[in-house]
Amino acid sequence: MQQMYQDFTKVSSDSGAKISENESLRLIERAEALNGSTASSFRRTSRRGDKSLMQLINEHKADFSAEGQKVVQTYLKSGQMPNARRPQDIYGVRDRNTDLTTSQPNVIPNEVAPPGPRNVVPNEVASPGPRNVNSNRTNLPHPSDLLPRALNRNGAIHGRTVTNIPIPGVPSNTNGANDSENSVTTPPPSGSNTVVGPIDVSPVDDTEPEGPYGKLILDWQAKKKTWECHWFPMRETRAGGDKTNNLYALDGPLHKLDQVTGGNAREYEYIYSRKAVDSGPGFRWWGHCNNASEVACTLPPPKHPVTRKGADGKSVTFSVGDIQGLLVKVSSILIDRVDFKGQRFNDPRYDDPNDPAPDVFIDALQTWAKDGLPFVLDIDNKEEVWNFPYDQVKIYESKTPFEGGNVAGLPTDGSVKYYHLEMAGTGYDEKKRVYECYVQRDGGKVVDRGWIKTPHTHNNPDFAWRPHPNGDLMNKANWLRKKPENPGVDAAAVYEIYMASLA
Repeated sequence: MQQMYQDFTKVSSDSGAKISENESLRLIERAEALNGSTASSFRRTSRRGDKSLMQLINEHKADFSAEGQKVVQTYLKSGQMPNARRPQDIYGVRDRNTDLTTSQPNVIPNEVAPPGPRNVVPNEVASPGPRNVNSNRTNLPHPSDLLPRALNRNGAIHGRTVTNIPIPGVPSNTNGANDSENSVTTPPPSGSNTVVGPIDVSPVDDTEPEGPYGKLILDWQAKKKTWECHWFPMRETRAGGDKTNNLYALDGPLHKLDQVTGGNAREYEYIYSRKAVDSGPGFRWWGHCNNASEVACTLPPPKHPVTRKGADGKSVTFSVGDIQGLLVKVSSILIDRVDFKGQRFNDPRYDDPNDPAPDVFIDALQTWAKDGLPFVLDIDNKEEVWNFPYDQVKIYESKTPFEGGNVAGLPTDGSVKYYHLEMAGTGYDEKKRVYECYVQRDGGKVVDRGWIKTPHTHNNPDFAWRPHPNGDLMNKANWLRKKPENPGVDAAAVYEIYMASLA
């Protein structure tokens, strides 16, 4: 950011002008890139870009034009960046499937909420068509290893620094812990819901296994089934929001909680998480899909409505949907840590849509399968983030290419193995994923890998992650170790309401 500022200053001094509004917008973009880098995207109180930008404007205010000062100050104060003035060279590409002049909020109106983030159709199975589809081959070194990750743009909430402001689409409360990917376990007895066997890095046997996809090397089901939790979009479905979809709406989950606890959770949510109905299609995907996925992976679903007495003595009834909304707002305090594989795709100028590499992804699934925890996929390998929980995986390995993929040029000497992956999550039947890929090895060392797209497979995922619960979540004490992101949310009250819904 400092270098960009210096470049602007040099140009401005040569022309006798000050840093313009568009140049200031580019500095804001760089601030968002810093906020969204690997080092900061998991620490919600660490917004390095905002701090750097604030330092620039404080120390060099005279170098900015009046318009430039205004747009930076507005961003730092309220997080608002004029959508109509966002220059295309900042973001590289236009938001996909959107039009700034005609797009409408893609959320079901009239308070009929989808049971999950169904307003999204990224990367669905392609209809049958020509089979001369190219594979996304990735030669080593992996391109993502050479890219400046500090420049990634995060689609996080804009705004002044407030403790624990949520970052849409990015899992929370991780310490960056990574599992060992090289450990090997003895194949379990038949019928066990865990790893059938580690991925074999030796050449495939001469005898080809039966079946269209080769031999089954992973047949796994999580110990806990996931379920469909509503994602509660941040953008208004109508002015002020509606009580079914927007957590900050009157008569919505947080308003009802405030009536019971006397808190101000709804007001806080309205100030810091609301996106106006006319804020532009770039915010259509902003919501709580990461929190909803955490809830679906770590808690059983609420079953029954619950009625409590409000501070004014009147009865307040929380529907099952309301309780889901309350759980979404406390999910981060229920998570001890998050395992993460892959790099979030933020900007086509810097990021590789084929990341994570197939061997990295398969190895992660194999390792994760050992302890039975569900996991989450961002199924969109472009800028938007759509998280869904998964609890079932099958991986097949073959020395023969699968039908429909263009693998021309790959060796036929047995050094290449082909993988067919099937992934499903209970409650999200329509979000089943089918992936195919190849990995070439030389003496156990990966020398080439790539995703293979056919008319019957999906685009590769953007990243995978899994939340580890903070102990036994039926124990109230484990709900009180941390503070919710929204300081108006009373975690103890949410626990009592949730437990009553399970009874």
